[in-house]
Amino acid sequence: MALTVAQSLVSKFNVINGTLLRTGDTKNGNTENSDKMQVLLDKGMTVDTICNYIEDWHEENPNPVAKVAMPKFFAWALGKEARKEQPKHTCWVNGNKIDTNSDDTPKSTPKQDSSLPTPPKTDEKIPVTPNAEQGVTGILTGVVNLVADTVEERMTGKIEKLVNDRVDKMPRREIIVNYNGVKNEVKGLTHKKFEDVLFAVTHGLNVMLVGPAGSGKNILCEQVAESMGIPYRFTNAITYEHQLMGFTDANGVYQATPFYDIWTNGGLFDLDEADGSSQEVFLKLNAALSGDTADFPAPIGNVKRHKDCHIIATANTYGLGADYDYVGRNVLDAASLNRFIQIYIDYDPVIEEAMANGDNDLLSFSRDFRKACRELGIRTILSYRNIKNMATMAQAPNIKKSTVLDYCLTGALKYDDLYMIDNKRADCGAWGAAFHSLVGERKKMTA
Repeated sequence: MALTVAQSLVSKFNVINGTLLRTGDTKNGNTENSDKMQVLLDKGMTVDTICNYIEDWHEENPNPVAKVAMPKFFAWALGKEARKEQPKHTCWVNGNKIDTNSDDTPKSTPKQDSSLPTPPKTDEKIPVTPNAEQGVTGILTGVVNLVADTVEERMTGKIEKLVNDRVDKMPRREIIVNYNGVKNEVKGLTHKKFEDVLFAVTHGLNVMLVGPAGSGKNILCEQVAESMGIPYRFTNAITYEHQLMGFTDANGVYQATPFYDIWTNGGLFDLDEADGSSQEVFLKLNAALSGDTADFPAPIGNVKRHKDCHIIATANTYGLGADYDYVGRNVLDAASLNRFIQIYIDYDPVIEEAMANGDNDLLSFSRDFRKACRELGIRTILSYRNIKNMATMAQAPNIKKSTVLDYCLTGALKYDDLYMIDNKRADCGAWGAAFHSLVGERKKMTA
């Protein structure tokens, strides 16, 4: 099924509207505009109608401010659509800008612009890209050619490449770590607190990373180990001492643990969900961290800490017990906590953008949703995982954004909570509209 011209314009609408509104904002890659374009298309407007509405709006607002031009036009166009008012301009017909008389009617039936290429065949690629210097027609030419011919290509071809290119070009810090005389390069995105954690670890400090679920604490630990060129071992919340220190089996053979491996051979040990571990385990860890000697079961006994052994604990709380969101957390001994420096790891905007695959409207909605839940005291988590899941599911053919939200975010929330969140939010983009639609669907189910 070939993509329509309307769908092709959606993918790069920010370029077109930036030109027509003369905001000079054609280079910022603001995908919010394309989402707003999609909302108007979903309401039954054609691309020609929307472009003619832009002409009308621009006539009333000849010098719009770049940052507010699109939101103002969007609200203005929705009002026109609600009142069923037709645009007074007819400058756009069949996706082409044409000359008009003073009464805003076409001078003649528009002919196909010779600068627009014949639609390519399925196996034909025309490497034309948008160029603002060519004018609006040139931009339209480039947009049409940037769009894949089939839905399958859209999922795996040119459009996906555009999204991936956007993520690949996101600013990354080049970090070269020199540890024990070996230089290692940190690859991929890193959390904004990465250098702080790395500095603490390489200087022999025990670190506890505290932060909300899904904020990337364990990935940060792995990246620190990778950057130092040392092994990484991981253990989840520990209830019993043998899970940390190991045990001697019936045959008198010591059964080692990840902690033992790192303690004796060097590396980075990540004690995940530390505030879910028992007091007894942490007290055992206290003795090891205070004197750099751990007492393992026979026949191992006392073992000095390896010079390249590094300990990081991760937690959702500061070890002071359960709170409103994390009800299953334990109070940790003050002496245990005193052996760690605590670094707070919140959601990093740059990593969030990477998870969203360049969907700025999804980012705006996610942050607005999270803020509304926090202010209302509604228990929910919107992490990198949620954002990535929503961005991925949104690529499925014929799936509504409201369905994506239900699958990836709101399934466990009751209607009353959703209703309060909807009234608290400030966002009005495509994802916001989808959330409002979802709330309406839930209301029907509860009626």
